[in-house]
Parts: sequence; C-alpha cells; structure tokens
Amino acid sequence: MQVIASNKLNVAINSVVKAGAKFGGQLHTVAYSCLALVETSGDVRPLQRLYDAIGGKVTKAAIAAWAKAFGKVKVNTDEETGKVTFAFNKAAKGDLESAAACPVLDYKPDATGSKNEFDLAAKLAALLKAAEKAGAHTQHVKAYQLLVEAEGVLTGKNVVEVNTSKEGRAKNKAKAAAEKAAA
Repeated sequence: MQVIASNKLNVAINSVVKAGAKFGGQLHTVAYSCLALVETSGDVRPLQRLYDAIGGKVTKAAIAAWAKAFGKVKVNTDEETGKVTFAFNKAAKGDLESAAACPVLDYKPDATGSKNEFDLAAKLAALLKAAEKAGAHTQHVKAYQLLVEAEGVLTGKNVVEVNTSKEGRAKNKAKAAAEKAAA
C-alpha cells in the first residue's frame, strides 16, 4: 500500500471529503428513485440490488432504516444468516416528499424506530414520573393536577385528584394499582 507524504495529506483528505459528499448525494438520488419505483409498481428489486451492492454496515443500515421509514417497504432480516431482504408493504404509507427532503445518510430513526413521531402520552407520563420523583407534585399542586388530568384525557384513565399529604399519596397509589389490576 502506498503511503501519502505528509505534505500531500491535506490534498488527499480534501479529495476524500469531496468524493464522500458526492457519494452521499448520488446515493440519495438512487435510493429515492428506488423508493419511487416501489411506490408506483411495488418492485423492490432495484432497492435490494442497491442495498446488496453497497459496502459498509453503517450505510446498509441507513438505507434499510430510511427505506422502511419513508417507503412502502418491509425490511426482513434472516435470524440465522443476518441477510436483509426487502418486500413490498402495500399497507404502509409511503412518504416520498419526506424521503426527498431527508438524505439517506442523514436519516436517524428515534429509539422506537418510528418516523420520529411524537408520543405525547409517553412524554407526559415521563414528565409526571420525573415531577413526582423531584417532589414537584407537592410544590406545584395545581400544575401537577392539570398534568394528571391531561394524562387521563390522553389515556382514558380515571383522573385521581392530587393529594400531597403522605396518606393522600398512598391512597392515590392504591387506587391506581387497583385500576391497573382491574384492567
């Protein structure tokens, strides 16, 4: 293997950066075209060929996650071999507009694997838990009660009136546990 002289390394690095940027743009154009074909005809073969031809686990993972998020695509992974295959998912809702706006290599799914959808009920439950742990439910009773009521509206749970006394909190926990057991 050739060793590049230190005085020429910056030129070589700039060349790699330029080629990488060009590659990212080309990859996005080709992947988007594959997704558009899936949308119009259900044909996943070009997408599969692109995935199989690309080297690098990170790039492959980005293609699979991006295609699943924005296309009518189901991603299947063989448990024994780890081979990834694509299938047409007629029930999925394709989103070519978002696919065009989000380059493949820039796509980052959230922890749940969704299209970064906002789960208000989960965020509210986490906020209530954090507020209780920090003692905010005793300092800001009215605001905490409003959050509890909002959670009740979102989840359909019966709203428990906030009682900041030790006995009241114990009663609320017992009532919540009874509701959970009944459900």
